[in-house]
Amino acid sequence: MWRRSKASCVLRLVLTWGMVCLLLTGGVVSARSTTCRLYGQAEGYEGVVLTLETPQDFISDTRRTLATDTVDAQGKFDLRFPLMETVRVSMEIGPYLCYVYMSPGETMRVGLPPRREKTKADELNPYFEPLELQLRGLDPDSTSVNSRIGNFNMRFDSVVSAVSEDLKEAKKSGELEFSYEDILKMRRRDYQPFVNDYIKYRAGLMAFITKLWGSQRISDSLFAEAPIRHYNPAYMDLFKLLYDKYFSLHGRTREGRKIYWAISERRSYSALCEVLDQNGNLRQPALRELVVLQNLYGEFFSDSFSRSALQGILDTVYNRTRIPEHSEIANAIREKITRLLPGFIPNSFELRDTKGDTWTLKNFRDRMVLLCFCSTSSYACLEDFPLLKRLAEDFGEDLAIILVAADKNYEALQEFVRKSDYPFTILSFDLQPTVLKDWDIRAYPTYFLLDERGKLILSPAPSPREQLSRYIYKEFERREWPLPKGKRM
Repeated sequence: MWRRSKASCVLRLVLTWGMVCLLLTGGVVSARSTTCRLYGQAEGYEGVVLTLETPQDFISDTRRTLATDTVDAQGKFDLRFPLMETVRVSMEIGPYLCYVYMSPGETMRVGLPPRREKTKADELNPYFEPLELQLRGLDPDSTSVNSRIGNFNMRFDSVVSAVSEDLKEAKKSGELEFSYEDILKMRRRDYQPFVNDYIKYRAGLMAFITKLWGSQRISDSLFAEAPIRHYNPAYMDLFKLLYDKYFSLHGRTREGRKIYWAISERRSYSALCEVLDQNGNLRQPALRELVVLQNLYGEFFSDSFSRSALQGILDTVYNRTRIPEHSEIANAIREKITRLLPGFIPNSFELRDTKGDTWTLKNFRDRMVLLCFCSTSSYACLEDFPLLKRLAEDFGEDLAIILVAADKNYEALQEFVRKSDYPFTILSFDLQPTVLKDWDIRAYPTYFLLDERGKLILSPAPSPREQLSRYIYKEFERREWPLPKGKRM
């Protein structure tokens, strides 16, 4: 219910470009300086901590913090940070994600939208997506990157709306062709390269989602010979849509089946590159490498390829690449995927039980831990609870069973615990709703088995209905821990 597909997220972004804009631009302080300044005054924000971020990479969706500042008693804030190239910077404020485009050495004075807080439902939703607002300037400069992209976004929104609100039903090729060319004409010779690239790839996105152009034409025309724009959102949005699930989809063809051979059997990055080279529009090494990185990350969460094989190829890319951005992407992917791999210590949490006491995974060290993410409104979870109770009785104190309940109503969870009287720890996710994202929870119940040192043994683990007790029994037996009496497995 909280999830959206990648395509729908991009479509939502495209169709709302011109919805709200408070234009913010400023002048360039020094052509040589890389220090930027974002400042202003916002009534009602006194004491609020503002955190300014920028994408570290668009593949793993990792972000890095540029600067933080606390709004003073007069509502003033002043954020200073270094930049080496034009990027989009943003700060999440309540239900809003306010962003601007800034270039090295630029200063901008900005006003913020009227202060609003997230609703309780928004706070508990780990997949909540804030409303994106591009800020317009208090000191207008029509030549700035931010101003030009802001003006383009509003015009682009009107073009998209003119085609059709439902792009899948837009079949009038003449209208679409005109719309695509009309977008391209918005580029100007005196525009910064970042802006013209932005316009070009938004036009490509228009052609792609309306099916005016097929995938091959998009790839040939906009990516095969073009330089990679790692920090241009328009380029990366289209790239991610175009090459999403490329390994799986291309692997269904006769030639593409070699992808499975290169990854799962050869476990070789060189062999994979040889296969991908057969596709003419992936012969550019940098583009091919970026496609590989995106698909290694995406396929890690499917069951199409061996995870260990994917991880091995990822390590090879990290060690061999000569492109700094790709090294950062590979490292970010490694950090994200290894946190849930067997043998690694996952992210911990600090959650409260129904008595108000807080717990972390460290509280259960020296015991095996069965961690269950669940919901008391899920029929499958309710069916599993009595089986978990039996596991607790069989394996005793050496097995800690922890339930993280994703129930939105804390009081209702308290009442459930009071009535059920189950012999295991039940925690609410409400103090740290991002725990569901941290553990990549996509369904309830989802189980993990951790050893006495806090390392993952099974990730994910089978349910109690899938002979989970057999796995736990073997782990106890290997450690020579007390086994359930009268039971052999």
